[in-house]
Amino acid sequence: MAKQPRPKACCTECGTVSIYSEHIGQRCAARSRTGEGGRCEGRFKAATAWDDWIACAACRATGEHEGEACVQCAGDGWHYRLRPGAPTPVPARRPGLTRG
Repeated sequence: MAKQPRPKACCTECGTVSIYSEHIGQRCAARSRTGEGGRCEGRFKAATAWDDWIACAACRATGEHEGEACVQCAGDGWHYRLRPGAPTPVPARRPGLTRG
């Protein structure tokens, strides 16, 4: 199974992610979570830095776990690092660096 593409934007209100840079600054199209049936009031915020996103460990960034949408990442395959409750990233080791 292929990995989901790394998202480029995240809604400021509901956390919906988008892989399209064209959505940055636009209003989120997700349904409101208040139960009133309207649209989310949030806007997509740019999250294009390499370390803004953490691959979901449960589904290995595929968005699926045991044949169904992954419940850890809502099928996105990624976690926005700055979202409350996001997993703590493991620091990447840079090639050529040694501990002194």
